[in-house]
Amino acid sequence: MNLATRPDSMNFDIWITFGQKAVMNQRDFPEKVSSGPATVTIYRTLNRFASPVKNGASKVTRRYPIYTIYYLHAGKAVRTRFNNYDKAKAEAKKAARAIAFGQMSRRHLTDDEVADYVSTRELLVDYGKSLLPIANEFAAAKQALGDASLVQAAHFFKKYAGDKLKPCTVPVAVDVFIQQKKNEKVGAYHLKDLESRLGKLKEAFKGEISAVTVTDLDDWLKRLHLEPRTHNNYRAAVVQLFNFAKSKLKALPHFLPHAAEETTKVREPSKDNEVYTSEEIRQILESAPETVRHLIAIRAFSGIRNEEIWKLTWEQIDLATGWIKLRKAATKLQARRIIPILPNLRAWLPTNTRTGSVHGYASAKTLSQAVSNAISGAKIEVKTNALRKCYASYRLAVLNNIEQVAEESGNSPQIIREEYRELATMEEGEAWFSIFPPPS
Repeated sequence: MNLATRPDSMNFDIWITFGQKAVMNQRDFPEKVSSGPATVTIYRTLNRFASPVKNGASKVTRRYPIYTIYYLHAGKAVRTRFNNYDKAKAEAKKAARAIAFGQMSRRHLTDDEVADYVSTRELLVDYGKSLLPIANEFAAAKQALGDASLVQAAHFFKKYAGDKLKPCTVPVAVDVFIQQKKNEKVGAYHLKDLESRLGKLKEAFKGEISAVTVTDLDDWLKRLHLEPRTHNNYRAAVVQLFNFAKSKLKALPHFLPHAAEETTKVREPSKDNEVYTSEEIRQILESAPETVRHLIAIRAFSGIRNEEIWKLTWEQIDLATGWIKLRKAATKLQARRIIPILPNLRAWLPTNTRTGSVHGYASAKTLSQAVSNAISGAKIEVKTNALRKCYASYRLAVLNNIEQVAEESGNSPQIIREEYRELATMEEGEAWFSIFPPPS
C-alpha cells in the first residue's frame, strides 16, 4: 500500500502497521549510530493525539512515531527530534562523523571534570586569559624549570628581579646605547664600529632583550661567518650592549650573568707572523715617499692607531718635552694619552716647525691605503695593523712592563699580556728602536 495515499477512514494504528510500523518493528531501539569512537543514539517514541474524525459519534485516537537523536556536545546533552526515521538516521550519522573528526572538538566530561573546568575559569577571570594560553605558558615554564617548583621560581624572580626589570626590545636597547655613546663623545672610529656591529644585531633580534639566549647569540655569530678576531670584536660589542641594558636600562636581572657574557669567545690563531722585522721596517721607511715616511715612522715607533694619527696635529707632537699628547677626542676610547717620542722616532720627523694636521689625506681610510701602498711598494707583505703590533711587541720586550706598554698603546693590561708578551726578544726589540734614517 502506498502510505501517502492511505484512506482517511483507515484507523491510524492499522495504517502504521502496513507502513512504518512494520518497518520499525524490525529494528531495536534505542539505535546506536557510530563513527570511530563517536556514538549518537536514536530513540523512538509514539506521540498520541485525538482528532475529530467522522466515524459515527466518537473521536479516533491517532499515534505517530517521533525519532530523537541524542549526543553530548561541550559537556551538554543535545537532543534533536524528527518525524521521519531516514532524516533522523542521516543527521545521527552526520553528528557522529563531526564528533569523530574533531569538529565538535570536546569529549564528554565527567561531573568532576566539569567542576574543575568551571573552577579554573573562575580563577582566570582576573587575568583576562583563556585556559589554553595559560596551559601553554605553564607547560613552557615547567619544561624550562624541570623538576623545580614553578611557584618557588616565581617568588625568587619577584624577589630578585621581577619588580626591577623593565621591558625593552633589542632595537630600542641598541638605539639608546648608541645615543649614550654619542653623548659621551666617544671616538668616531669606535662609534662607527658599534653602529655597524650592533646594527646587524638589531636586524636579527626584534623581541625583548631579556628573551635573547646564549644559544641565540652564538648561532647569530656563527651565521656571520667572521674571522676569529672579528668574531670576538662583534661579541665584545654585544657584551657592551648587554652590560648597558643590565646596569642602565634595568632590562636584565642584576644578579645573574647575561646571555652575552656566556657566549663563546673564539680562539684566535698565533700572531707570530703579524709583525715586521727590523730589516723590513728599514726597507719600508727608506723606500717610502716623503709624504708618507713620517706617518709610517709615527705608527711604527709610537704605536698610534691609524684613526688617531688621522686626527693628529703637529702641535700635539711636543719635541721640546719629548711627548706626543693625544687629546680625548682623538683616541678610540676617549681617554687622554701621552706617548714618549723615542730617539729613533724623533730622527724620522721633520726638523722644521710645522702646524696643523700631520698629513694631507681626506679620510682615515685613504691615509691607511697610502701607508699600505708604501709597504707593498717596498716589496713587503702588508699585514693588518702590524705597525701598531710591532710597537707593542718590541716595546714590551725592551721594558718588560705590561702596565706601561698598556698605558702608552691605549690597551688594557690583559690584552698586552695575552697578545704581545714573549712575541719578541729583548734583542729584537732593541734592534727595532735602533732604526734611524741613513746618513744624508
